[in-house]
Amino acid sequence: MIMNKVFIAFRKIFTDVKIWLGRAQSYIAIINAGMIMFLFLDKFKEFGWDLELTKWFIPIFIGSMLVMTFVGYLDGALGFFREEQKLKADKNPYFVKIMREVRKVNERLDEMEKKK
Repeated sequence: MIMNKVFIAFRKIFTDVKIWLGRAQSYIAIINAGMIMFLFLDKFKEFGWDLELTKWFIPIFIGSMLVMTFVGYLDGALGFFREEQKLKADKNPYFVKIMREVRKVNERLDEMEKKK
């Protein structure tokens, strides 16, 4: 019984940490995109482009973040996010269980309506 309580407490803490790490990944991805962009822009020197990274990095980085934000907006506006969430919900065991119970309740209500 004590082991069960310990496991439940561990599971709660573990899942909270996983959620926090998942949220942190999006911020890490932004930093990672900046580092990759810096390396990519630095390679232009090999092709003869005289690009002052210290002068142009921040404006180019902000511009790329704005473009990515616009792509994210389009993702939602065109319905891709909604469809993705619908598919995730269909595979969520808790959602499936809730929907099964809702269907049972609706069937009972329909039966009650027919008896009237």
